[in-house]
Amino acid sequence: MTAVTGAGTGHLDEAAVFAGQVYRTDSSATQVLELDISGKVKNHIATADSSGAVSLEQREGALIINEPRGSAGYVVSKTHQITKITKYTDGGDGPEKDTVAS
Repeated sequence: MTAVTGAGTGHLDEAAVFAGQVYRTDSSATQVLELDISGKVKNHIATADSSGAVSLEQREGALIINEPRGSAGYVVSKTHQITKITKYTDGGDGPEKDTVAS
């Protein structure tokens, strides 16, 4: 991949190849881009639950999109279905149990 077509306005950060697609964080635009191997944007995954960096991690057959300072995260399946999850079971800002971050 040499160029990203249809990307956001921010600087592209961390990248991960998962299930034949490329996922690239765009923290300044609070999104993760899902791209095909040619660099064409297939999906924009909003990550506006916090300001700051977003991390990508492959774990247990899924791609985990984690906002370390936010209360939510996302799980991407091998079929590219996206599920938003709440990280804190108490509904607050503090970690009672963090189900995404390690």
